[in-house]
Amino acid sequence: MANKKIRIAILAPMVYTVPPKKQGGTEWIVYHQANGLVERGYNVTLFALQGSKTKAHLVALPHKGMAEVKLTLAKIEGSRRLRMETVFITHLISELFKRKDRYDLIFNHIRGGEVLVPLAPFFDCVKTKFKLCLYFK
Repeated sequence: MANKKIRIAILAPMVYTVPPKKQGGTEWIVYHQANGLVERGYNVTLFALQGSKTKAHLVALPHKGMAEVKLTLAKIEGSRRLRMETVFITHLISELFKRKDRYDLIFNHIRGGEVLVPLAPFFDCVKTKFKLCLYFK
């Protein structure tokens, strides 16, 4: 039986909803991870794009996924998509930081998630018995 006191946050990629409508391998992994942990009795919060479906508590980020943003390189510079994704990730981190004292374990599936490493000391899960707070794939 699972320890229901363990509070888990799962950070989904900012590309597709969870589960994805078509492709999106990491999003499927996040979907099954979140639902499987909930079914085993864990307290799980999923940070994912608006429109995502899960058995976990959902913190829905109010914007389209990167796959839905239509950009043509003929009209804009090539780095625009990367900068937009950085904005989305920053929003996710902001929402996570508002709730930083609520989690014992954080699973990170976002691209560019290395930006969380310097923030790790600010999360309570680093100060608990858990040696690993942020999981990087």
